[in-house]
Amino acid sequence: MTDIEQIKHLLSLCTPTQRQEVFRSLRKEFPIHPLEEELNTEAEIILEAIQRASGLTLRMIKGVIAEAAFQIHVVEHLSGWTNVTPPGDLPYDFLLSDSQGTVRVQVKLQRSVG
Repeated sequence: MTDIEQIKHLLSLCTPTQRQEVFRSLRKEFPIHPLEEELNTEAEIILEAIQRASGLTLRMIKGVIAEAAFQIHVVEHLSGWTNVTPPGDLPYDFLLSDSQGTVRVQVKLQRSVG
């Protein structure tokens, strides 16, 4: 059994409270995202702030999340395409290029009722 496997086994024997304490200890050492450093706060506080946001702010955040999800789950897995999106506030979200040319992509998030 490797050291990592032993640690995982020991964690499986811990209570949820004990595992939470280990997580809190590790969390101090390992930021979840670079935005924590940029905003000088923890991810948990960023998420709390988002939860407190107004409806308009939440819709904007959901749109940005949809764009990020599209990049991570679609764009980064496209074969034969390159993301050539320039920086800046553009009228499209992604500029994708292949051997035949470029395509502009605008990601839209369908609003839910309620």
